Amino acid sequence: GVYENLKPLIVENVSETFATPIAGAISGASSWLGAVPLDVIKTRVQAQPLHVIAARPSPGIQPWSGGALAKARKMFKSGGIRALYVGTLPTVCRAFIVSATRFTAYEFAVEKLR
Repeated sequence: GVYENLKPLIVENVSETFATPIAGAISGASSWLGAVPLDVIKTRVQAQPLHVIAARPSPGIQPWSGGALAKARKMFKSGGIRALYVGTLPTVCRAFIVSATRFTAYEFAVEKLR
């Protein structure tokens, strides 16, 4: 993955102590960049009111007209690519911190168990 390929490049410039959290942070954060649009679409589909997805909606209520792909198209038409990346900054910042910690703890545990 990203971590295994990135860590040797970082070790060339900084000590291994810092290379592990840096590589972990970058790999974790970058993985979310591809996942955020899917997560946003999933959240929007899940957040639809029940009357919208009901088989027999109330009179005057537009019935649900598709799944995640239809929701993605509608979001893209109304807000462009930015609509699919709503909330990216907090998600990537969180992933940066969590992944740095996780990879550092993993490498520490592997080293101690050897």
